[in-house]
Amino acid sequence: MNAGYDQAAADRMLADLVANPSAFKEQGRTLHLLEQFFRGLPLIHLHRLFLVTDRAVLQVAIWLASELAEGVEQFLDEAITLHDHPDTWIRYFSDNVIVRATASVRHAEFSRVLEHLEDDDRRISGAALRYFVNATPQQLLTALEHFKKLHTASAPIHVAALREALSPAIADLGAVERMAESEVRLQSMYGAGIAIRRANDEPRASEILDVIHDTDVSRAVERILRIRAAASAR
Repeated sequence: MNAGYDQAAADRMLADLVANPSAFKEQGRTLHLLEQFFRGLPLIHLHRLFLVTDRAVLQVAIWLASELAEGVEQFLDEAITLHDHPDTWIRYFSDNVIVRATASVRHAEFSRVLEHLEDDDRRISGAALRYFVNATPQQLLTALEHFKKLHTASAPIHVAALREALSPAIADLGAVERMAESEVRLQSMYGAGIAIRRANDEPRASEILDVIHDTDVSRAVERILRIRAAASAR
């Protein structure tokens, strides 16, 4: 039974998207296609877009998946596949899908988002920091188990930071401060993120943010704090 979507219109949009993605986006039709999914267009049509290799089509597909009100977990595998795509837009929204999906299923895949704390693009690393700040304990715990099994150069930093983030003891903030002021960006990112996570229970934790030396980390922190302030003001 038709659930409110227009199958014929959706078919035309999908065909036009694949045929000429640049024109499709320039005409503002991406939002119209998203509306069809909101109205109940079966998600199999979105899955099929991920089979197209054209970068511009994949940009639209991953953005659509990230905007879904329901069913985002169905696109976890596609997001994982695109996680390290050379296109910044695709990496950015792949992380968004992974974060939302792993809140309810396959929590360990959240570790892929934390890997992007090391991304060379500060938009990606900044978003990864925001996702870390808002992550659930289950996401962090399973990510910790993942990094414990790795033998990469940065794995010990992830492991130590995630253990600290999961620690129930918040009185001693010395370890967090040392991370935040580290010249190693990944350590500084984690230190800043843990300080923000703990600030609600321990106001002194917010003072740690003043010791950050890395400009990109400071910018990412400022953005997170602005978003939080705006959310609190609503």
